[in-house]
Amino acid sequence: LPSPGALMIQRDYRAAPANYLISPPFPPDPRLNAALLRAASPAAVKLVLHGTADSFYASQGRAIAGFDDANQELIPRLQAMGVATLEMETGHLFYLGTLNATVHAAALHIVIANRLTDTFLIDRAQRDALDLQAGLIALKALLEISAEE
Repeated sequence: LPSPGALMIQRDYRAAPANYLISPPFPPDPRLNAALLRAASPAAVKLVLHGTADSFYASQGRAIAGFDDANQELIPRLQAMGVATLEMETGHLFYLGTLNATVHAAALHIVIANRLTDTFLIDRAQRDALDLQAGLIALKALLEISAEE
């Protein structure tokens, strides 16, 4: 769970060579986040600082032949900040929640790849099982929230 929050990683397209802008972390909705924590098995959950990238490639530190994204220092920079996971949506949703009190966002991620080794950690059957498990945890948390209202 990105319980400490999610920060945003954006390539600064005006800079040459490329530079990456990194926001401060935006927090999840505390009530939804707590419900996710209660719904999940404590052994299966790790609370981490999360990074939301503006692309699948450059802003996630991927090196692509033929593209000079100047991102060689991005992953070490994110690691030094404590970022443990990357994807492309969560930070935006958390940010919207800081702008509008009617937007409530929390997240539960499954880890399927290791950016440092460029390897997949699970096979398709394991991913399907984790998708189902994560979905059930999210539904359980939402049912708890709706029962409180």
